[in-house]
Amino acid sequence: MDEAYIIENGIELIEKLAADGKNVNEYYRGDDGFGSPEQVRENEWMAARGIEPVYFTHTPGIHSAELRVIIKNT
Repeated sequence: MDEAYIIENGIELIEKLAADGKNVNEYYRGDDGFGSPEQVRENEWMAARGIEPVYFTHTPGIHSAELRVIIKNT
């Protein structure tokens, strides 16, 4: 079954999913923080586990915090 999660910290979520016996092979994120120390660290951690980061192009005027509120309220 395919599943998607909205999260703040990718490493913690992936560790939880792995503990539940789930396999993660892709990690989707916005590219607005591309190359930041946090993303570099997370990408290195994920690459060591065979997880590929996939980046969405930043869209001006659309913010993930607003999308999370919309999704949580539906």
